[in-house]
Amino acid sequence: MRIILIILITALSNQVTASDSFEEFKKQYQSQKQQFLDVRQTEYQKFRKSYLDEYDKFRASLLKNWAIPVQSSTEAEVIYTDDQQTRLILNEADQTLTIETLSDNSGAALTAARLVEDRLAADLMGQIDLSSDVLQQQLATQIPEITPQSIEDSRQQLVQQISEQSEKMMSAVDANARLSEEQKRQRLAEVKQETQARVEVLDQQLQTARKDPRYKNIRSYQVKLPGNYLYRKISPFIGHYQQAAEESNNDLALLLAISHAESSFNPKAKSHIPAFGLMQIVPNSAGLDVATKILKKEQAPSASELYQPETNILYGSSYLSILSERYLKKIEDPVSRKYCTIAAYNTGAGNVARAFNADRSRNIGKAVPLINSMSSDEVYIRLISNLPYDETKKYLKKVKKLNDQYLTELESMKL
Repeated sequence: MRIILIILITALSNQVTASDSFEEFKKQYQSQKQQFLDVRQTEYQKFRKSYLDEYDKFRASLLKNWAIPVQSSTEAEVIYTDDQQTRLILNEADQTLTIETLSDNSGAALTAARLVEDRLAADLMGQIDLSSDVLQQQLATQIPEITPQSIEDSRQQLVQQISEQSEKMMSAVDANARLSEEQKRQRLAEVKQETQARVEVLDQQLQTARKDPRYKNIRSYQVKLPGNYLYRKISPFIGHYQQAAEESNNDLALLLAISHAESSFNPKAKSHIPAFGLMQIVPNSAGLDVATKILKKEQAPSASELYQPETNILYGSSYLSILSERYLKKIEDPVSRKYCTIAAYNTGAGNVARAFNADRSRNIGKAVPLINSMSSDEVYIRLISNLPYDETKKYLKKVKKLNDQYLTELESMKL
């Protein structure tokens, strides 16, 4: 009996020791994990600051010659020549290609044509008449007048660009389910302070530029992109999209619409959020959500991983599934759920809830009964009217329109 008691005491002692060791291991693991996340977050913050600093610095350079220094956004890609005298504006939503130049010599047309050739594939170039003679003639016939009032109006447009970037950042903060409400409030306050500081920098740049104005009349020429332009852009990735749609139970048209809205199918796209790749994945938000919930790993994807089309589409389609089948799964009408999922992809399920809850709370469970009592058209109107950010409202409208277009296109292609 004494021997048995000694054995039991020893076993219990070992068990307590093992239990203590395991608890200590868990604490160390969680601490190391948090340290890693903090380091990554610091890196992302540095990236974002560097990105916006370069954006503002480039705008200052453009302001020396352009009254409205248009820069790339989700609406259009803008490419300048090295001397910044000619720019190409590629607007895929409108399917237009606009060439604008400040130069009045014959070389401007050739420079513009070369800029387009560098951007478009050879077989697409063959479908657009940009011969030097035609381009020179067109550029010479369209000269919009630049007035003092138009220069003043440009400030409002530039402030709007900063505001849209700010709203996109705030939407990304709200969409990060891993942040506490206190952390979100702190981050949102930081973004607002940053935005005000950037507007002050803009005003300083405008004041400097207008001391020595060099603005010239802009010569402009716009053509329609070839009808098969988007198909050419999508074709290298269509197999990945089809596979992801099937595996994640998402509509192919929706995956294409979101990719179009997010990156215009540029696999190397990056933004100040920071977000990367075709479906603009935020590593420590949507990326980490997919990594832990779907891929069963603790580490968020890196930028280099998200620049890989197949990987990026996997993360984007999986995140849509998390939104639709977990966070918003109790929304009964599939069309209503799709509208809410599109909005949540941009701004998070919490802000979708705020569009329906009278007290503006982020509780999606509280919002679901009202959503289920409404038609899908009523849900869409409510989202467009009540979502917290104008940027998200425009995003929902854009993706809905693109989704309808791709449904038609895919039907015609039998995909």
